[in-house]
Amino acid sequence: MPQKQSWSDSDEDQSSGDERGEGYTSVHLGIPSDAIDNEEDIQDPYVSRIGGTPAFLSYPHPSPDASKCKVCNSPSELLVQILCNLEDNPFERVLYVWGCSKSTCQKKDGAIRAWRGLKLDEKYARRLKRKQEKKVELAKQKAAPAATTPAHNPFSTGVSNPFSNNGSNPFSSDIQSLGFGDQIMGFASTESSAPTILSTKPDESSSDEESTSDEDGDDGTNEESELNTVTKKMGEASLGPSVDWSKQPAYTPIYLETESEYLPPPPKLKGASKAVGDVNKGGGGDDWGKEVWEDSPNLDGVFVRFTARLDARPSQCVRYDLGGQPLFYQNESVYRSLHSIAAGTSVPVTGAAFAVAAASGHKTYNPTASPLLPKCPICKSVRRFECQLMPNLINKLKRPGLDQHMEWGTCLVYTCAKSCSQTEDGQELKECWREETVLVQWEE
Repeated sequence: MPQKQSWSDSDEDQSSGDERGEGYTSVHLGIPSDAIDNEEDIQDPYVSRIGGTPAFLSYPHPSPDASKCKVCNSPSELLVQILCNLEDNPFERVLYVWGCSKSTCQKKDGAIRAWRGLKLDEKYARRLKRKQEKKVELAKQKAAPAATTPAHNPFSTGVSNPFSNNGSNPFSSDIQSLGFGDQIMGFASTESSAPTILSTKPDESSSDEESTSDEDGDDGTNEESELNTVTKKMGEASLGPSVDWSKQPAYTPIYLETESEYLPPPPKLKGASKAVGDVNKGGGGDDWGKEVWEDSPNLDGVFVRFTARLDARPSQCVRYDLGGQPLFYQNESVYRSLHSIAAGTSVPVTGAAFAVAAASGHKTYNPTASPLLPKCPICKSVRRFECQLMPNLINKLKRPGLDQHMEWGTCLVYTCAKSCSQTEDGQELKECWREETVLVQWEE
């Protein structure tokens, strides 16, 4: 069973279902596994989990105030911790989501909070810089006149791809072999055509050329010594944070494994309604927003689609689709705020009532127009959907003596599109701790 996992936003992960196999979507599912009883894994920020106490990338650790419910001002329990590095981004990146279980805090803003932790991976940053320099040099060579072109072929220099060296990050070595960030949290798949589970331990099968190449720019520092250094730093960090998070309330920690979402073909039933026939569209599929839901007073088509998608993999606790579209729980204020009428939509004006009905059927997902998603206060970038928590997560969160009262249908986490690591005056930081936006669809 994998223990150290990373989710990412690589282009390969965002490919269509047709490219990865019939029935697969761009969504990664977080599936609960065994309870975590290994103290090293509990202290390891590279281990994605459900519940437990948080493990941080940097030291000193953030204040426990980050977990406090904004309604009752009491410490909340950690719901999930997700390692989710981004492609072509030199920062290691972890998301943390806390939730208050008090009945008096349900259906109120601030009961669910999400934070983003960043830490610069200096070695990978050097690789990214060299990669960009090589791109610039190759572009110059292609643009140079034929007479000034060197006699030798500039494309046969034998220089290795900096992204093929598994030693660039001791905690994401397999990620490098598949393209950095090829998997979000190392989502596993039961199909060979889908992403496989990634281990963040160094790949001992890496080629000698990759592990010893001068391109790593580390003056002879090998992969093993680097791993020892990082392990030592992690050990030092676990000796005692400035504030002891172990004394904070916590659920039983559970490993969070991952897999690509697979949707079996819907059954062909005679006379099936459009709402039932289109349940496999949206929320990570390429057809989101294209279908028109004709809700009757007694049927919420959004909820019908939600339950149908959930039935394909009932054990899912997290859905991850960076930059994609969430699977909405029901047609209520959050759903309506994130949808608007597409520009250029033709609306009949023969009657006021008819015009309203026609317009409601053509609303599409448009988060940038929602007042519920303010821009990042630091870099002013828009926020994009990253992941959502699913109802089964509530079933998996257990703590002795805690009377559980969480009443949400799904929690949508939106993060800064630039995943910024700067101060308000533009100074770049090597470590960063930022709160992100959570939109909750409560049960009604």
